[in-house]
Amino acid sequence: MIRTAGLGVCTLTFVLVCALPHAPRAVQQGPPVRVRIATQSPLSGRSKVQGEGLMLAVKLAVDQLGGVLSKLGLAVEVVSFDDRGETAVGVDEAHRIVADAGTLAVVGPMNSDVALRVAGIYRDADLAMITPSSTHPALTERGLPNVFRMCGRDDVQTDVAARFIEKSLRAKTVYVVHDATTYGRANAEAFREATRRRRLTIVAFEAVPNKADVGRVVAAVSANAPDVLYFAGGYELAGSLLKEGRRSGMTAKFLGSDGVDSSALLEGAGAATEGAYFTSVAGAVSVHPQARGFAYDYWKQFGKNPEPFAVQAFDAAAVVLQALAKASKGQVPPTRQAVIAAMRDTRYMGFSGPIAFDQRGDLRRALYLVMKVTATDPDDWGDNRELKRFGIPPPGRKGRIVRRGE
Repeated sequence: MIRTAGLGVCTLTFVLVCALPHAPRAVQQGPPVRVRIATQSPLSGRSKVQGEGLMLAVKLAVDQLGGVLSKLGLAVEVVSFDDRGETAVGVDEAHRIVADAGTLAVVGPMNSDVALRVAGIYRDADLAMITPSSTHPALTERGLPNVFRMCGRDDVQTDVAARFIEKSLRAKTVYVVHDATTYGRANAEAFREATRRRRLTIVAFEAVPNKADVGRVVAAVSANAPDVLYFAGGYELAGSLLKEGRRSGMTAKFLGSDGVDSSALLEGAGAATEGAYFTSVAGAVSVHPQARGFAYDYWKQFGKNPEPFAVQAFDAAAVVLQALAKASKGQVPPTRQAVIAAMRDTRYMGFSGPIAFDQRGDLRRALYLVMKVTATDPDDWGDNRELKRFGIPPPGRKGRIVRRGE
């Protein structure tokens, strides 16, 4: 399919074809060797909406781009694993994934909780792991050679949030709540650290592990009367906080982390989401103008709009396919170690922007957004208003910060 707007399948296919001269000149005789890319994300339980979006985007990428590798004698398949967003399940699935010698890379996990637990399992098996959405700083700080991240980090995202509260909302006091997950707690702690560099005062810091605690927390927020309620966690609890808060007359402005960036927030909280703010390291497809064709193809194939992080998942799969092509030089199928080495050298223009990794596996410059909820229908989640956009290198890496916004 040829597109006139943005990067189309033809453009992305050309990028993969460019990798083919590195491969053996002779095309392998006989049937192609079947190799697999695994996806690991929640397909049930909490975060299943975003998790399914990750899995579908990878399938779309392999359907559209994987055929190029047939010239190398490779047939690429996608196998999907449901970790339910739970670490114990994720570990079990990781052991199943590494046991299959034909699996040469993993796209996922989606959740930081799971990613932190399984990264070492994949490292021990020399299996590349590229996550579209895990933001916990420790994921790449441990120096695992097989780990790559397609999005920003919480230690930067939370500084963007604190700066927005101070400079744009002109607020002074913040009530901090997290959902008690590894991701939520780490994000909240990073936010607390970021406020120390700003003229902000945290009036309370606590966990809300389940919906049963929402009423108590909303009452406490109302009693403390902060300027802002900052929530670090997933869209399910965020929706409950917003709904109960608006019902009880809570006046604090709401700012959520990237975990609330999902159309499912509107499904759960409806009109209570109007005017809420959130930061994101991905954004809806609409914030990536070059991905309009991807959104159309996704809708045409799956009958639904892509969720945030779907663009990053598609690009993650494209990076793996490029690495498979490069790593096939001299050996078909390539080894897992060769795939990791090829991914380290990634230079790729994806739907989400330019992709290159530093020595830790972080993007050399990642996207950070501040958004305001203006959509009133889940199908229109992409219509939310973009307030701020930053392109920021990871901590410890020099580089120009690119800013755009109000």
